[in-house]
Amino acid sequence: MSGPQRPTQVLLLKPSSFAFSSPPPLNLMALAAFLRDAGHTSHVLDLCFPEDIADLKALQPADAPTLFGLTSTTPDFPAATLVVQDLKARFPRVPVVIGGIHVSALGASALEEAGADFGVCGEGEFTLIELIVAIQAGGAAADFAAIKGLVWRDGATFRVNPPRPMLRDVDSLPAPAWDLVRCERYFIKPWHLLQKRERTAFVMTSRGCPFGCTFCASHTTLGRAFRGRSPNVVVDEIETLYRERNIREFLIIDDNFTFNRDRAVAICEEILRRGLDISWRTPNGVRIDTLDPPLLDLMKRSGCYLLGFGIESGDRGILKRAHKHLDLDIVADRVAMVKRHGIMTFGYFILGLPGETWSSALQTIKFAATSDLDLAHFGLYAPYPGSADFERLKDGPGARDWNNYLFFKPFPGTDLSQPALKALLRLSYPSFFLNPSRMALLARELGPKQIAEAARVLYHYMA
Repeated sequence: MSGPQRPTQVLLLKPSSFAFSSPPPLNLMALAAFLRDAGHTSHVLDLCFPEDIADLKALQPADAPTLFGLTSTTPDFPAATLVVQDLKARFPRVPVVIGGIHVSALGASALEEAGADFGVCGEGEFTLIELIVAIQAGGAAADFAAIKGLVWRDGATFRVNPPRPMLRDVDSLPAPAWDLVRCERYFIKPWHLLQKRERTAFVMTSRGCPFGCTFCASHTTLGRAFRGRSPNVVVDEIETLYRERNIREFLIIDDNFTFNRDRAVAICEEILRRGLDISWRTPNGVRIDTLDPPLLDLMKRSGCYLLGFGIESGDRGILKRAHKHLDLDIVADRVAMVKRHGIMTFGYFILGLPGETWSSALQTIKFAATSDLDLAHFGLYAPYPGSADFERLKDGPGARDWNNYLFFKPFPGTDLSQPALKALLRLSYPSFFLNPSRMALLARELGPKQIAEAARVLYHYMA
């Protein structure tokens, strides 16, 4: 890609978050790498950390970038709005663009609420490059109107351009720019309960999820077509982090790592061929019905030690209503199959899905507790913008209060009352973990840092 006539300074920002952990802003790091390849200069600040907040506060108008860019999920949108307000007050002449899943889902209304100048819907790489070119050319309305995937302020009105097609060649994208963040603070932090190795990093090997769960909004930014990076490109990224930054554990954060079985096999084989001594896991989970013994054998030998599964509910009617196409009858056999290969198992469950009753929620808790899963996560339902459920519930109580979109906070528009949902959440964890075999596993597997992290999270989560 040829560089622009005038290099542009872009400051990319991740707002503070209610999340109990602060994973690296991989989306911004990937965007920063893409901008750099296009000839622009960029930097990434993660406002979950005090030192990055201090850097932003210390920024003076004389040193302001050409463009500010923010990303935001729905729970973080109130914090992102405060950042936009601060930037517009301190740097009124600098355009502010906001992207991420919340803006992609809500478009002009999110842009208006945030007070930003531009919004990027869907994948942002080429939209942002074209926006920079349009700004450099003088910011004519006709230029902005020609940019697919852009929402923009045109005087007192907001205009929504046609969507941008999803990028087909994901191999053409550079690896995330770890050098543009304070990377050590992410490498040494424990993530979730278990962590085998001292230094960890996140890797995304694919984009897109073809499934249609009514509660999920991931397709809003990444589409429904599965687009996998080629095995050599994936393992090149892993090997670079392995050799240059001494990373020994990897979190593969795809929505569907095993959707293309042959590609998953090839990635595992390439890790083995290169002799990389790593551990890896899938914190976002994989489809439990995509696994088989030969694949699991390769996964184990290449370093996999934990697989997560989005089971969501132990009630067939709830799953059917949510368009979660999972046969509960196979779960026990598949969990046993995974564990026979020496890989631990982690189940994800949602309490309060549409149609939920006290009885069906108890059934889910019982299903999890009596299963052979090693670990489980229970969260409370919320109809995130971009999901089919949001379209159905968006005019209901609490739907426009973004502070309600937290996994540990009962959403007011669900079928069960808020006190009932909180009571179920408080019941779920003891029901699952107060089990001799699981207590023994935790005692065996958790180090001091993980124990401290788990205690901190559970205390706030259950309050």
